Amino acid sequence: MPDTPAMTGSLSCVDAAGAPLATGTFERTVTMPATECTGDEHGDTSTTTVHWSDLSTSAFRFDHTDVVKVNGTASLVVTGAVTDDSARFAGDTVNAVGTSSGTGCGTPAGETAVDSILVLRLTH
Repeated sequence: MPDTPAMTGSLSCVDAAGAPLATGTFERTVTMPATECTGDEHGDTSTTTVHWSDLSTSAFRFDHTDVVKVNGTASLVVTGAVTDDSARFAGDTVNAVGTSSGTGCGTPAGETAVDSILVLRLTH
């Protein structure tokens, strides 16, 4: 039976020079096997909703996620785009890399907690 973890967190956006552009929070769900941590979320087509501090929202649509996971630690490579109806960065392409570590990987209960850092590069 698959698990559907809910992911939440905070984010900050900076320009190419490192100057702050925006801050906010996000929420995302993804379905993966309960007893395995094999990267079966590859190709996952999920949406991450971003709630900006000015109360507007953007939707980041991930069309492909490559995951290499060993003993609960994963490297992530993600591609996608910001939806055209988003308040910020509408239509931008998303390329991202990151790491993730989870609790419960490979157990019958599945992962119960995951800590991730994902760095997104947006291009218009």
